[in-house]
Amino acid sequence: MIDTGIGETRIVGIVRDIRQEGLLEAPAPQFFRPYAEDPWTQVSVMVRTHGDTSGIVAAARKVVHDIDPTAPLYNVQTMGSIIDGVMASNREFRNLLGAFAIVALLLAIAGLYGITAFVVAQRTREIGLRVALGAEPARVAAMVLRQAATLAVTGAAVGIVGAIAGARWLSSIMYGVTASETSVYAAAAIALGVATIAAAWGPARRAARIDPVRALRTE
Repeated sequence: MIDTGIGETRIVGIVRDIRQEGLLEAPAPQFFRPYAEDPWTQVSVMVRTHGDTSGIVAAARKVVHDIDPTAPLYNVQTMGSIIDGVMASNREFRNLLGAFAIVALLLAIAGLYGITAFVVAQRTREIGLRVALGAEPARVAAMVLRQAATLAVTGAAVGIVGAIAGARWLSSIMYGVTASETSVYAAAAIALGVATIAAAWGPARRAARIDPVRALRTE
């Protein structure tokens, strides 16, 4: 027996938690009472179906009409359509964030390319000297790529910390987002690695092709 505030009520069963206030709201304590004890003027009925739901609306209307021909039946929806409506804003926000992420990745690639090209230009004499002393072009290119990779790893480390903090904030406003999406972080790190190679490949090739004689004459 429990005291519900309107008298003692016998517990006859326990059901799983449900979200009454929305997908982002945690389930709140509640109880169900028989309709005969607490009749409402408006009643919501849920029907579990299997397979195609296209004919369930007509079947539900027929059942209600057979029980009470005067009972109005309105706002009949499938659970899928209800969830789609709730998730519509989530999808729009997700698409917007995805667009910003793509722009941010393109800016990162452009910035990394610019920095790497600038460093190569600043070190033209040094690279020319290395080549003149016998450094192989492949090793020169690898050196440039390693420097770019160092920048990328540093950026990825800072970015992951920021992503975890951002995911915790997003989990409070978007359904299904958690801060422990390791696969997402791994995919982002791989994408950044590929972007690093793509951005640094051009400057690295130019560094490997530097003419040592011309480089040493450069002031």
